[in-house]
Order: sequence, then structure tokens, then C-alpha cells
Amino acid sequence: MKLTLFLLTCMITVLNMDRIHAQSNFSIGIDAGVRIEKPSFNDPKGYVIRNLLPNNPYGISATYQANEKWGFELGLYRIGFYRDANVYYNEPGYRPIVRHGSFGSPFLSTLQIPARVIYGTGLGFSKFSFNVFSGLNLYHQVHPSDFFGVTSGPGTPVSPDGAPELRFVSTGRVIERTSVGIEAGLELKYLLSNSFSLAYRFSGILGTRDKIFNEGSYYLVENPQDVYSFDYVQNGTALVHILSIRYRIPKKRVPEANRYFDGY
Repeated sequence: MKLTLFLLTCMITVLNMDRIHAQSNFSIGIDAGVRIEKPSFNDPKGYVIRNLLPNNPYGISATYQANEKWGFELGLYRIGFYRDANVYYNEPGYRPIVRHGSFGSPFLSTLQIPARVIYGTGLGFSKFSFNVFSGLNLYHQVHPSDFFGVTSGPGTPVSPDGAPELRFVSTGRVIERTSVGIEAGLELKYLLSNSFSLAYRFSGILGTRDKIFNEGSYYLVENPQDVYSFDYVQNGTALVHILSIRYRIPKKRVPEANRYFDGY
């Protein structure tokens, strides 16, 4: 909230500055949004919650606008990878009371470095413009590569009451500390002034290397002899929503010659 207020203050303060001055080809942005991880599950019984808790990527980016059509961008984000799992009694007539399960500290901090090519489609109206982009994302795990975490406890409550009680245990570890994802997406940009713009981006990222592995088992308390195993792998595949406030850096102004002293 404090960051949002700060950004709005800065935007309002300089919104009308440099309107009549030429702008350079460089811009910088402050980006923040929601990342929805899409892991690969192996759970024959089907009790593991598939909807992992979304995390909030944020960071900065710099763009070079080569011409009216093409731009090139490099960023630095902080994101998270999920490290836990949870289960619920997934039988007809029952549903979990929360969409993402009950968890403790779910994220492994990761640096994401996106390198993008942005293409201006020429489509738009008024101050709105529509662009597409694609590129590569380098992921680097901040947590040590030998991370090993254990989670255990009751399953996520379901509605209605009366479902058999579940118990589970899971372990997570880092497989690869560094990997690459392929990204493609759409951008809707609104021009606030010559210097500022606001952009919404939606993209999909396809991971190319398994990063985080989680495995475990669960059982019904009333029937503990029947134990069911599961595992899932995250490789960076995700859907991402990003809101970006961008500032286009003005060209350095050259002072005009003082005409009143010409000839002196």
C-alpha cells in the first residue's frame, strides 16, 4: 500500500513535466502483479489440491524503443516457487472451503530476469495501444540448492461437515537452481502523458527444466493402512498478470543561445 501511494505521488508530481520536450528511446518501469504456477501432478487418488497459492512478482524493467514498431526490454523481478502441498476429501458432494488449501510459508524466493522483444501492432484508439511481446526468462533460485522441507498435518477442511479426517506429509526440494522459461503475451498500454504510461500485460511462460520437486503421501484417519502417494514438479510454467508504470526518459535539453547577447 505504501509503495502504491508513493508511485501515485511521483506520477502526479511529474505527470505534466516535459510535455513539449523530445523524449529519448529509453524508458524504465516499475512492475508488479500475480503469478499462477502450473505444475505437473501425479496423484492417482486425486486428493491433492491443484490450485497452488498465487504469488506476487515485482521488480523493475528497462526498455529501448528502436523504432515505432520494435522495442527491447530487460527486467529484474523477485518471484516465488511453491514448496508445500495439501489435500482435501475429494469425493462427490464435498468441496474445499478454500481454493488454495491451508499452508504455512509456501514460497522459495527466486530471481527472474526477463528479456523481451515488444512489437507494436499499430492497433488502438485514443490514448490506448495494443502490443504483443515474447522472450526468455532466466530463473535463479535464491534459496540454497540443498533446500529440503517437510510439511505435515490435517487436510484442508471441506464443506459440508462430516467428511472423514485426512492426514498428510510432504517433502519438497530444489532440483535445479537455474532454468529458463519461454514467454509470450499481450500488452494494453495507456498513455498518461509524454513521459508516463500505464501498461497491463498478460503472458504465459513455458518452463524448460524441472526446478522444484514435491512428493508425499496421505491417508484417512479412519483407515490408516491405505496410504496414497503423490508428487508434483514445477518448472516455471505459469500464467502471469503484470501492471507496469513506465517513465520515458526525456532527452537532455541543450540551452538555447542567449539572443540578447549575440554580437557581444
